[in-house]
Amino acid sequence: MGLIYDSGDSAQFMSGLNAIINNMRMAVDSFNQACNYLTSTVGTFGMQGKAYEAGGDLFAGTIQPVLQDLNFVLDDLSTDLMTYSGADPEVAQYGYLDEEMLNQVLTSLKQEKVLYESVILISPSSLKRTFETSLNHINSAIKKAEDELQALHDFDNITSGLFQSADRSLNSLAAVVGALMGSSINPDGTIKMSVKFKAAYAKFDNDVLMAGSINQVVEKVLEKGSASDKQTLREQLKAEVKDLRLDGWDRAAIKAYLAYIGRYTLKDAQSDQVTPQQKIKSYWRSVHNVGSKIYTSLFNASRLKPYAKLNLLLNRQLGGYIDQNGILQLPANRKYHLKAQISPTSSFFPTMRDTVVAAYKNNSKGLKADSLGQELHLFRSYLDRSYLNYIRQYDGLKHDLPAEATDYQRLQQFMKDLHLEADYSTGANYHNRYQGTFTYPENMKVQLMKDSTAKTKNDGRMIEFIVNIQNGSFVSEWNAYDQHLNADGTVNSDPSIYSNQEQEMIANTGSFNYGVPSRGQGNHVPSTYYKTHQNLDVSHPKDPEIRQQATAKNKFKSEADYDKGGDYVDIVKNGEKDIKSWDDYIKHKDNRSISNEYNKYVAWTKKYHQYPNYQPGFSYYLEHQN
Repeated sequence: MGLIYDSGDSAQFMSGLNAIINNMRMAVDSFNQACNYLTSTVGTFGMQGKAYEAGGDLFAGTIQPVLQDLNFVLDDLSTDLMTYSGADPEVAQYGYLDEEMLNQVLTSLKQEKVLYESVILISPSSLKRTFETSLNHINSAIKKAEDELQALHDFDNITSGLFQSADRSLNSLAAVVGALMGSSINPDGTIKMSVKFKAAYAKFDNDVLMAGSINQVVEKVLEKGSASDKQTLREQLKAEVKDLRLDGWDRAAIKAYLAYIGRYTLKDAQSDQVTPQQKIKSYWRSVHNVGSKIYTSLFNASRLKPYAKLNLLLNRQLGGYIDQNGILQLPANRKYHLKAQISPTSSFFPTMRDTVVAAYKNNSKGLKADSLGQELHLFRSYLDRSYLNYIRQYDGLKHDLPAEATDYQRLQQFMKDLHLEADYSTGANYHNRYQGTFTYPENMKVQLMKDSTAKTKNDGRMIEFIVNIQNGSFVSEWNAYDQHLNADGTVNSDPSIYSNQEQEMIANTGSFNYGVPSRGQGNHVPSTYYKTHQNLDVSHPKDPEIRQQATAKNKFKSEADYDKGGDYVDIVKNGEKDIKSWDDYIKHKDNRSISNEYNKYVAWTKKYHQYPNYQPGFSYYLEHQN
């Protein structure tokens, strides 16, 4: 059975769920107020004694946390309802849509179209206009059906993962709260909890906090530990598991956290010469570093839908928001934060690529589809920053790189140490924007890894570096932004404070690629990633105001490629030999001489190499001059 949408049913669903959320919120608030009153009056006149103290402990230690958990579940439902409500108008305009019926209509209309096109070819001129009018009506009907079908698919893509993560928790918590209502406080001050409450809470504890899994981990990492140490660790892990759930992680991700502790603690503790308890504390700190090994393991293990995962990472955990000048802000004082330095070989990057592709590949609007897509587009620059920082601090496996080594020399050493090959073949004209008259490219594009045929977790041409050919420095918007950070770690996004030189860096910056770029020499794009670079990276939502101003036509503009009427040809296509040839050639030459030689290079390229994918680079050009 295909997808079906009914605007009336949808409106009723949104209204009904909103009422349920509001009613449950009111009930929880009322019960919470009663709990607060009870716990605050324990120990006062008339509320003294062990029975009252036990009651206060029960409410403070058990019941109030349950109510807090329920509020978090209601928050999740409210967020999902907002996403659903935001997507609904795009499809509600059509009233009722049936996927199977639309496909049947499209098949029939396309058959009619073929028939009319055939008839028009053999019809006398006196009848052609009549048939052409009918054909126009058919084409309009096809377009309408295709639009309706696309709207239905887009709506399903956005909403299919909603309301699922809260189901189990909501049922479990609701059972606890319902049983709570059947409990009572006796005249003598003792609290009589219903049998239902004890059963419901036991299920909640086992189901959500996974006491059994915790016990297994404790016994494994503290096999010879004392009973006291085991109990301390058990309570610690129980609190951490509950905290992870409140942070939005689902059961599968939390089990992955416990499995990680069980698998790596003893080995890592021995390697680092620390106790297992100390190692586990370091894991807990690391799990809040987005991009760390343990965070990535939780993210991969989670069974949340790709869209929900991205929303969890970017909004709920990192607290991302787009400010008044259109820049994505990630406050530094959040519980979760993006790791400052991440190796280009980290599995976190292909994980991000695949999650974004899975969430948006089939959406006709790409990242332009919604507000999360807008944030994800802007998040590319933060991913870029993390691996730039890593390379800028890299000093080689033997720690023998000199302090004055350039960014590019550090990148070269990194690639040598890890036996990596870079791709220099994709065009860099958008990273050579200029003011005034275009003379010659100053920057080259270096991408890691050179190529990949992997159908999942593909890392081909994902990590991008823009490098000044002459001085070996990275060209990045962060060269500017890092000079204008606010006290809370956010970026001062006021365009007026950025100098012309800083705007040039912003205009020519590199960024992380969610899709797999296709252009270049011998590059593969597996079917999984077909057109993803165009749909997710090239055709993107709005840039921040500062970058829009920097890339305006009256500011820093790009020269068109030589095969598209312009005079742009990459200097570097094959890495080191092109860099050396260019560097040797321009030494001791003035700017006019360099520009003249570049113009000759452009003319030669246009004459002998009409396709940019097969442009050979500057070294080859010099070798083939008469």
